[in-house]
Amino acid sequence: MVHQRGLRRRRRCVAASALATAIPGFEPPTAYRLSTAALALCVLVAVLLFGIQGQGQGLLDCLSFCV
Repeated sequence: MVHQRGLRRRRRCVAASALATAIPGFEPPTAYRLSTAALALCVLVAVLLFGIQGQGQGLLDCLSFCV
């Protein structure tokens, strides 16, 4: 139940951000490619770190095999 509540909150935040673009002078958070790329890089690093933390060396072996 807690997970669903957090998911709804994130959806409302994204929806509010999308609707706020109708306000003159408001720039959406992903308007600049550099900020979008930086966020994507942060997510990639976080996924790798949490994967290594959860699965240990097995994740690195799988990634090296896939490449």
